[in-house]
Amino acid sequence: MSDLKPQLEEKVLRLKSLVDSRSKAYCSSINSSEEDVKRETEIDDLEEEIKRIEKELLTKK
Repeated sequence: MSDLKPQLEEKVLRLKSLVDSRSKAYCSSINSSEEDVKRETEIDDLEEEIKRIEKELLTKK
């Protein structure tokens, strides 16, 4: 369990960084660059990982 908390914190910080780096004029996927698509995919993956780790932490208490 002690390994999960730092892992969770790292993923939350990375997620915040990615969300903050989104273009302010965030538009539809039609105008998205390859970098934008990768960012959104990583955001989705991180959100899922964070949920999984949080659930794991709750069940280990």
